[in-house]
Parts: sequence; structure tokens; C-alpha cells
Amino acid sequence: MPLSPNERLFEYQIIRRLGQGAFGTVYLAHDTLLDRSVAIKELTIATQTDEAAFKRFMQEARAAGSLNHRHIVTVHALKIRSIGILDFYDFSTSEVT
Repeated sequence: MPLSPNERLFEYQIIRRLGQGAFGTVYLAHDTLLDRSVAIKELTIATQTDEAAFKRFMQEARAAGSLNHRHIVTVHALKIRSIGILDFYDFSTSEVT
């Protein structure tokens, strides 16, 4: 189900949709507890229900979550089966916010 601007999801307030890829849709959100911008990836229904696709997503999330490099998005959390919380990179300034 698409997320809407100003919608709350756990401690995150959705700001806007950033884009869509093979695994799901990515949104810019505000972490209201830590006062920072994050990217939220909401998995597609197909990814959620296809065990092989979900396993591949989890492997990639775990791999990215174990790395710390300025050119790799950090995974901060996985919430329920369909939501991932990641660093938000503002490519207009090349800064992590």
C-alpha cells in the first residue's frame, strides 16, 4: 500500500516519494526520535510474497548493514516484513542527512 506525505509509520513521518525499483518504493522520511532524514524502502507485494526474492532482499540488507563506507547506503533497521530504513543521501549536495 503506497505511503502518503505526512503519514506516520512507527517513528517516521513520510515526506515524499523518491522513486521505485525492483524491490519496492523508496520514500524520504523524518525520524522523529533522532531528528534526522532517512530513506524508507517499502517492499512490493511480489517481493514480500516471493520467498526467493525476499531472501535475496534480506541478504542484501544484511550485507549493506554490516558495511560502513561513504559510497554504500547504511541499513539502519528492518521493520516488519515489508519496510527497510536506510540512510538518505541528498545527491544535490552529496551529503548524508
